[in-house]
Amino acid sequence: MSFSLSACTQNVQDNLHNAAWTVKTNVQNTTEYIAEKIALEEKLALLEAQKQKFSLPSWVKKLNITTPEGMTLDQNSSYQTTEEVEGFNSMRFVYTWDYNLAMKQAEIIAKKAWIKVSEEFQLAQDALKKMWANTSSQLKELAWDLKWIVYTNYSLTKDPESDQIISISVEEDWTLEIVVTDRKNMQNIVSNKIQ
Repeated sequence: MSFSLSACTQNVQDNLHNAAWTVKTNVQNTTEYIAEKIALEEKLALLEAQKQKFSLPSWVKKLNITTPEGMTLDQNSSYQTTEEVEGFNSMRFVYTWDYNLAMKQAEIIAKKAWIKVSEEFQLAQDALKKMWANTSSQLKELAWDLKWIVYTNYSLTKDPESDQIISISVEEDWTLEIVVTDRKNMQNIVSNKIQ
């Protein structure tokens, strides 16, 4: 379920302002005002923490990854880890809205971050084109109804060259997924646990 954290934050700030105005006009409500003010400030702090949890972290922004415009973050499917808690930074943010918008935004984000279409994805697409080259047009329409794309800064067949691995993908269910992982620190943690 998605909702707007900004709208919730604004609502709490408006309530805080209204409570302050009430106390100015009615001195008898001072005790109630203080209790309400504390409760609203705590709620505002929680909303700000939630907003931070689902904002692109600074280390991801340095990679030129941007938030897709016009799409809604699916907080139930999204997460991030931090080096301070888990030992490595990672994030998986899933956005929903419309298939065409998801494809367009994935392309924009990939271009800004200098990420190309995945080699494996391109090989699969090329093989599919060859396979369907001599088939009837009805079968071709069915084959090309597979609507998805994957952009990566790594190949599954080669050792990654970057300390951060990035994947930007669009699935047939209209979701756009951005995954960024601090590969180097994650591998160090895995190696230390194996030893």
